[in-house]
Parts: sequence; structure tokens; C-alpha cells
Amino acid sequence: MTRLLFKAHLAFTSATQTGRHILIGEAQLDLNYLLFRQQVERSRAATAATEIARDTHEELAKKYEEQIEQLTGEAFSISSNVVKD
Repeated sequence: MTRLLFKAHLAFTSATQTGRHILIGEAQLDLNYLLFRQQVERSRAATAATEIARDTHEELAKKYEEQIEQLTGEAFSISSNVVKD
């Protein structure tokens, strides 16, 4: 799991924006994909069995949110009102 998180972190920190798409390596991601992945990570965080898994999914969701906000500017902002037990 740690290696996967590290790879995800590297992908996000090396991403560049070109118009309506974000380039991660040679792959192009559009806004719909980023929104979908952010929601998936929020859902996984909400149902995670351990605190480590929850924190990992939360971090990935935040990274997707940063990419969404970078891509859309001020036109789109995601609030993160996550309640922890």
C-alpha cells in the first residue's frame, strides 16, 4: 500500500496542465475523470477498515481536488467536510 501511495504521489506532483486536460506522464485526464476519482476516494475513505487506509484515501481525494481546482481555476471548488469518528 505504501508503494502504491508513493507512486500516486509522484504522479500528482509531476502533473502538468494543458488546456482542459492534465498530463500525468503521457496520459491525459479530463475533468470528468478527476471528479469521478475524487468521489471514489472519498467513498473508500468513508468505508475504510483502518485509520491508515482512511488517511490514504483522504490524501488521494485531496490530491484529486487540488488537480480539479488547478484545472478549473475559481470556477470549481470542492469543500471537504469529512466527519471523522
